[in-house]
Amino acid sequence: MVNDDMKRALSLFTIIIIIITTSVFPFLFLQTSPTLVSVTTGTGTGTGTGILRETWNRTFTAYRNYNDTSYAVQQTADGGYILVGVVQYSDKSSDALLVKTSSSGEQTWAKTFGGVSHDQAYAVQQTSDGGYILAGITFSPGNGLDAWLVKTDSNGNELWDRTFGHSDQDWAYAVQQTSDGGYILAGATLSYGAGSEDAWLVKTDSEGNELWNMTFGGVEYDEARAVQLTPDGGYILAGVTLSYGAGKKDAWLVKTDSEGNELWNMTFGGASSDAALAVQLTPDGGYILAGVTLSYGAGNEDAWLVKTDSKGNELWNMTFGGASNDEAWAVQPTPDDGYLFTGRTGSYGAGNADAWLFKTDSGGEELWNMTFGGTGYDDSRAIQQTADGGYILAGSTFSFSSDSSSDFWLIKLGITITNISFDTGSGYGTYPSISGIHKGVIIPRQDMHISKLYTYPCTGTGGHTESIALYEDDDSEPIATGIWKGYHSHSDWHNITLYDAATGTPGIRLLKGHQYRYVISTGSYPQIIHKREHKTLDGSTIKCIEFKDVNGKVYHDWIPAFRFYS
Repeated sequence: MVNDDMKRALSLFTIIIIIITTSVFPFLFLQTSPTLVSVTTGTGTGTGTGILRETWNRTFTAYRNYNDTSYAVQQTADGGYILVGVVQYSDKSSDALLVKTSSSGEQTWAKTFGGVSHDQAYAVQQTSDGGYILAGITFSPGNGLDAWLVKTDSNGNELWDRTFGHSDQDWAYAVQQTSDGGYILAGATLSYGAGSEDAWLVKTDSEGNELWNMTFGGVEYDEARAVQLTPDGGYILAGVTLSYGAGKKDAWLVKTDSEGNELWNMTFGGASSDAALAVQLTPDGGYILAGVTLSYGAGNEDAWLVKTDSKGNELWNMTFGGASNDEAWAVQPTPDDGYLFTGRTGSYGAGNADAWLFKTDSGGEELWNMTFGGTGYDDSRAIQQTADGGYILAGSTFSFSSDSSSDFWLIKLGITITNISFDTGSGYGTYPSISGIHKGVIIPRQDMHISKLYTYPCTGTGGHTESIALYEDDDSEPIATGIWKGYHSHSDWHNITLYDAATGTPGIRLLKGHQYRYVISTGSYPQIIHKREHKTLDGSTIKCIEFKDVNGKVYHDWIPAFRFYS
């Protein structure tokens, strides 16, 4: 689990008198090349298809050679963004870090909060007065590690801070402003409750004064990682429990009334360790949880979504990932009744770990996924849909940092309507990938006119398609063909023009629901989707019949990543 190592380290700390300070400092910026993936902008006949485009990305560092990790982001009322996280000076010293940007990601101001020991912020929200509320932890004199609430004005100047806890360790992982102007915090406590560590809910007034606190759990370790307000005036908590459930650790969902009294709780998981790291309300009155599972899936840790009804009864759960560790840290329902989660993947992408963005339909089936990063360690811990219909991601990056340490990382994605008609999606970039002949079937979701094929190459390669032929089901003669023109300065070598075999003119019309066979000859290193069948971004279907590589070896789960467009 995230922060387990930190908790063990903090238990050894010597109590140090904290002197609270605030500082302002310059930041460094980095912008890398855009990433593209196509997305549908609606459902049904006549809806558009668009490019989800990396509009920009920015990195921020407090001081060179110190690690900076961003945990949360929110779009602000002025169209800009507020980020919060940690600048780590040493194993025993860190500050909370708050960064405000413009709508284009340029820094407006930045502040740190903390003293000479450990101070960290995990959550931020813009408040009704235009300021900000931060929640996290502080190592304070006399009380050890306490939950921490910091209120600032609109320029990040501290107005007050409050601590919550007693003689043992206590954490705040999430905060929301409530309808009465106060705040609700969710986290964990070793100072109170029934067990070794209990989930913890703290309600305050508008000045951060505690009104009540409630604990949840049994004799083992239990914690809340996320909280949301519910329409009935109560709260929904998500986290992890060792006291209840089927396995070593189970994902946990707890519903309370407006006074924090438990109404019900549900666990999810198998025989191993599972956790919920985020929860959101869904339009049907239920809940969507995002987290990690070791009980299910393909690899070590897999990203995990769990959908429930309004009473917490599981409707479905889905895992996502490969042979390595993959995690979902934040989730958001989307306007098409699907879900979007972000996190970290070790199975896919370019580096040791990459930031990951994953889109599903209403039943949790994959529609597309994207990775962001370089050869180092990169992640994304927060996501929000922005006012322009795009998305903002926040995390940390080693690959694109200003030095050898990690930096805050902010990625803006925007949607541009295009005439793309069929797209497998990109971001796979997985090896092995080799030249050979792909044979398969595509079934369009809607009528479409196509005249170009674009091949997604593996990062840093010249991956491309050398030829394509399309057939109407079992016809022996192709209805369209295309030939690669080579690596020429006057030619876009990623693209191939398709010609109608009957007329010789560019372009062909494909009909909704018809089966079309493809024979595609790829050069070295196109991106490969290692599946027998794949749902494309526009809802069409592509199936692999066989792939024979240049050495004569045959596979049945290799689909080339490409898009058709006009």
